Amino acid sequence: MPSTVHARALARAAEILGGVAALSEFLQVPYEELTRWIKGEVHPTTQAFHDVVELLLQADSELATKPTGDAPGPS
Repeated sequence: MPSTVHARALARAAEILGGVAALSEFLQVPYEELTRWIKGEVHPTTQAFHDVVELLLQADSELATKPTGDAPGPS
């Protein structure tokens, strides 16, 4: 598992989007560069990290508002 907060956030974003290739396209960065970021070899650009944080917050917000199967429906 990646060890830096940057790498962990990038790995989670890739998971949310369906893979590293999808995240590479989303961030508009070369796949090879992105894999170096995820491995923690180098830090991502500030803009890329900002975009990843926005993606994670949006996914978290959508998860928080998603109805669960346990909640009663409207009458």
